[in-house]
Amino acid sequence: MGALRWIELDSLDNIVSIVAATLIASYTCDADRIVFADIYAQQVQGNGDYVYYATKTPSGLSEGVIGPKTTQPLAAGETILCGQSIGVSLRSGDVLKIYLKGVSGDNGSVIDTRVNFYEDAALQPATLDATIQTTNLDAAISSRAAAGNAMDLIDDAVDAGAIKVDAVTKIQSGLSTLTAAQVDTNLSAAHGSGSWEGASGSGSVEFIYTVTNDDSGLPVAQTFVWCTTDIGGDNVVGSGYTDDFGDVMFYLDPGTYYFWRKKSGYNFENPDTEMVT
Repeated sequence: MGALRWIELDSLDNIVSIVAATLIASYTCDADRIVFADIYAQQVQGNGDYVYYATKTPSGLSEGVIGPKTTQPLAAGETILCGQSIGVSLRSGDVLKIYLKGVSGDNGSVIDTRVNFYEDAALQPATLDATIQTTNLDAAISSRAAAGNAMDLIDDAVDAGAIKVDAVTKIQSGLSTLTAAQVDTNLSAAHGSGSWEGASGSGSVEFIYTVTNDDSGLPVAQTFVWCTTDIGGDNVVGSGYTDDFGDVMFYLDPGTYYFWRKKSGYNFENPDTEMVT
């Protein structure tokens, strides 16, 4: 289960009786969601078993109880009940209702209830196996330095099952059709102006870094390379992808730099230390 996102609060005050099963909250879904209900009741009688459960009414159909009803005992003197429903899959137009049944002493009481509805807000494809919602990824990539970790974010999402592998393949296919100028225009609009194409860095020396296969000695194209001034990899001063000859260009000031490499299917020993003169 991913992070929960609040949808709405249903509240009732001064309920006279919950001796019989009483409707305390109702949520009408407006999109496909997995919804959870957080249940709270105060000023109950206690000293007995309380029962709460959810029902689902699919759009145009009849109401039915979802799963087993939950029985929660409260001891004498316990006047507050807190409960949690299971996740319920809903389609637009479906109605989720929450019921609460108390003990005989809850007749003539003044009971207050609060039910918060939440949805599972984990990153999901907007269309299965095709596209993804990028709001969370866009917020995470807050600077050009962080942009170097974009593939890490996608890899983590795939590992967690949040993005289907086929979706990533289609994303990469779509990206390959963009020109450098189009990438620059889109990234600058989202994250600030400045060139996103060509060599990276702001130093006085034009430095070409080459990535080769350790076994064959052949160049490795489309390897993401980023350069830092520290061995810990925190201060990123440039990044880019290698061309067909395994080369990527940086503009750096003279000094010692650490180069980090990443490409699917390759295990590089990072960082590689280079002296720029």
